[in-house]
Amino acid sequence: MILVICVRSLCCCCFKKKKKKEEEEEVQEREMSTTNIVESPTNKMDEHAELLEQSAVKLSQLEAENLILQKENSALSSASKKRCRWDPPLNGDPMNRTGSSGKTQQKLDEDDEDSDSDTDMKTREAAATNRSAMTAYME
Repeated sequence: MILVICVRSLCCCCFKKKKKKEEEEEVQEREMSTTNIVESPTNKMDEHAELLEQSAVKLSQLEAENLILQKENSALSSASKKRCRWDPPLNGDPMNRTGSSGKTQQKLDEDDEDSDSDTDMKTREAAATNRSAMTAYME
């Protein structure tokens, strides 16, 4: 038994057409890969810019909150120091609470309330100023 194998060889024209088609496909693939290479960093840059902007907003909020907390801490610390400045009782009278300046404890407490309200007012003003500056920056 004899097997006949037919091998179809390409003629010169068909071979050239096939080769040209393969070259065109290669060119298209290179163009696509080049486009992807260019688009990929651009997309990443856009994503990073957006993340950077969000981080800047969050940072400004945290800085404003930190400023407020620092002011509150300072006010509480100074109030605590004022309340702890007592001289020993005079003549054995534990109710005679005068500070080193001669003011009574009640008077010291009233002064603390005034300074606390001043500190709160300054803190609020600083936070409002900080927010308005950041809003202007973001616009």
